[in-house]
Amino acid sequence: MSDVFGLLGTTITSFDIILTLRQRYMEAKEVPGAFPEVLQRMEIARRTLQKVQDKASNGIPSDDDGVTLQLVQACKEKTDKLEVIFDKAAPVEGASPIKKYRRILEHMKNSEKVEDLAKSIFRDLQILTQRWSMDAVTQSELKEALEKLEQVEPSIRDSASTVYGSGVILHNYSTVRPVPDIPSPLASTVDII
Repeated sequence: MSDVFGLLGTTITSFDIILTLRQRYMEAKEVPGAFPEVLQRMEIARRTLQKVQDKASNGIPSDDDGVTLQLVQACKEKTDKLEVIFDKAAPVEGASPIKKYRRILEHMKNSEKVEDLAKSIFRDLQILTQRWSMDAVTQSELKEALEKLEQVEPSIRDSASTVYGSGVILHNYSTVRPVPDIPSPLASTVDII
């Protein structure tokens, strides 16, 4: 129980940090597409975790089987990634948050976009609130937030660049695929004498 309670507290703190960064993005002229919508929804996630923490202070249901801990750990991992992204890409004079964000994604292991992390957090929170029999208002807020995130403009567009000839095709974030053999147009027109 103390593991869950402590983890809920540190996850809520991560949301607090993200929410303090929100103002810098709201004042910026140029931000990646999904950032404002994701940042706006973080307050709902934080409030939901606070409600779960309040309920957890009375004890965890006996039929929990560690599911709450797993869900909160998953939320914490994703929230930590969001915190790093929002902190490192934060707008500063003379630096484009979009360019900074693109570089962050290139260096992250799974290069998860903020909207994908946020959607995953909200899905975890939906399961968590159902397991904890949270009020209908909380569940409705989560559902609405997730629906809004499903429709959000991508934070960054995937772009592919192709190299023709022998070698590889490079797609966004260095995904390497072999180039198929393409017959030369000259080979079919030349007759052997």
